[in-house]
Amino acid sequence: WSQKINKSGSDIGGITVDAQDVYIVGDSAGVQITQRINKNTGGPVWSQKVGSGTLGNVTVNAGKGTVYISGTFTGSSSYLGLTSSGGTDGFVARINKNTGGPVWSQRVGGVGADSIKTLQVTAGNDIYIGGNTQGGTFGTTTAGAGVFLVRLSVDSLDKTNSILPINIQPDAFQCNIYPNPTHDMFNISAVLPKTELVQIRMIDLRGKIVLQEVLGNQNSIQNTIDIGELSNGVYILQIQAGNKQVVRKVIKQ
Repeated sequence: WSQKINKSGSDIGGITVDAQDVYIVGDSAGVQITQRINKNTGGPVWSQKVGSGTLGNVTVNAGKGTVYISGTFTGSSSYLGLTSSGGTDGFVARINKNTGGPVWSQRVGGVGADSIKTLQVTAGNDIYIGGNTQGGTFGTTTAGAGVFLVRLSVDSLDKTNSILPINIQPDAFQCNIYPNPTHDMFNISAVLPKTELVQIRMIDLRGKIVLQEVLGNQNSIQNTIDIGELSNGVYILQIQAGNKQVVRKVIKQ
């Protein structure tokens, strides 16, 4: 098969495959995108807009059933939940293989122009990123202008950043989640600006969707959610009402 993926002015920055599908990242008219493509048909499984600005080089690694992307961004990216410190910054992110949504993201760089050019993930769960910097802070190290190489621990990032960024954007509507932490059940209470199709889903720290429900068309939400069968831990709750979203951290003890 052959497919035209995007319009004129697009460029592919990275490509990788796993047993099921093809993952590509690139630039479409100045907008960074990442896509999962069906290996057998060439059709899209999902597509996500990462951010605006120049692409830099973005790489995908789908080893061990996880997908990592890296690249360069400018300004604010609602997808990543990140804002650059200066002209451009690098980023590395783990994304959900099934949905394309971010699991965690990490900004790299300082107030100058910084970019990530390459990404490798080892079997030992380490990430290596390399690129150019005009001077920035990488972990506890402050570097001058030049080329940088950084090693990041996937296990550490999974523990500290392994949920969708809470500060992606302000809440689209007022919503209360209680009790939280909880042992088995929690309540969702919200008043919506108008009647919308309401859906909820919960995602664990590995990026797996563990609960998903369509609550129907509602102008308010008054629902009790039973998570008694889930393991203790931290989860992300996404509440979608039309094109509006609220994201909360839910702790099960």
